[in-house]
Amino acid sequence: MQTPPLLAIDVFAGAGGLSLGFHRAGFHIVAAVELNANAAESYSRSFVERLSQETECLQADVADEQTVDKLKRLLARRQLDALIGGPPCQDFSPARLRREAQGRRASLVFRYLDLVAELRPRAFLFENVPGLLQADSGRHWKRLSKQLRDLGYSVHHRELDAQDYGVPQRRRRLIVVGVRQDVDQSFVFPQPIGGRTTVGEVFLRHREVLPEVAPGAHPASDPNHKARRHRPATLELLALVKPGESWREVRDRGGRVLKCHRNHNGHYDVYGRIDPHQVAPTITGGCTNPSKGRFIHPVHHRGLTVREAALLQTFPPDWTFVGGVESESLQVGNAVPVALAAALGTALHRTLSSAKPPGYRSFDLDTHVVGANA
Repeated sequence: MQTPPLLAIDVFAGAGGLSLGFHRAGFHIVAAVELNANAAESYSRSFVERLSQETECLQADVADEQTVDKLKRLLARRQLDALIGGPPCQDFSPARLRREAQGRRASLVFRYLDLVAELRPRAFLFENVPGLLQADSGRHWKRLSKQLRDLGYSVHHRELDAQDYGVPQRRRRLIVVGVRQDVDQSFVFPQPIGGRTTVGEVFLRHREVLPEVAPGAHPASDPNHKARRHRPATLELLALVKPGESWREVRDRGGRVLKCHRNHNGHYDVYGRIDPHQVAPTITGGCTNPSKGRFIHPVHHRGLTVREAALLQTFPPDWTFVGGVESESLQVGNAVPVALAAALGTALHRTLSSAKPPGYRSFDLDTHVVGANA
């Protein structure tokens, strides 16, 4: 008798990095929830249409009770094995930790907690920036972890670096995993795989889908491989930046810099060129704009394309992103790297598969709802 697949729901799903990783690990994604219309369309075109036609992609707000009702109907009283997601986390970044209030994004982390309470998955996993642990002098994390334990989950957390799991990028993220106590299994974080994958190795491996493009152009075969336009003064600066350098080394050599950088000594990484022999810096929502970080192509005098940035997030070379370069860059930068997601999904699949009983009995959600903030 064939064992039914483990069922997962992905919230704050974005363009599908976490879903793809868990799909590769053996989970069936019942549904994904994403508020942004462009990201939801990217998810539908790539993940749903190509890999999992049974997955329902809801362009909806997780804070809306109607969304929860839809998720329950889609589960059809089946046990949910894993609730996964990446609640928006910018308000917990170091640049914003000094603010007294973190606003809607902070509340979305607690909305994720409410979803755990309402859906009662056997396990949950979410990704955030490490600053979540320090936000509001640690009070956010203390409150969040206590409420999760009160809901009957053992809570595990660890800061992981994506480059340890085959991702060609330095990317430190907090991973929080909860396992329902009746599952009676402990979660073990995946071990680093050893070695590093460099940017040059990735671009060489995918050279067939990365034809050289001039600033402002893209090949007809791939709209996501479009390079931003740059002003003449910017192009002149980009040509002077060597791999591993930024505009400051150009200035220190006596080269011309942009007017905005004269008599200025901050923002070290902006207008920086990626070193092809190293892993990339953290791919952010500004990953195609050299003014936002070290995002100059290793060889060519332009910023990264969306396709190049997506490959550094370990998306497949044919993953489709829609919405224009600004939206597409944000979708790529906000994603959980697929290779890291797959490692985490495999570890969680192992935990749930080894649990006794396996938990595929009919499960009455209405009788297992616990108020997260009660």
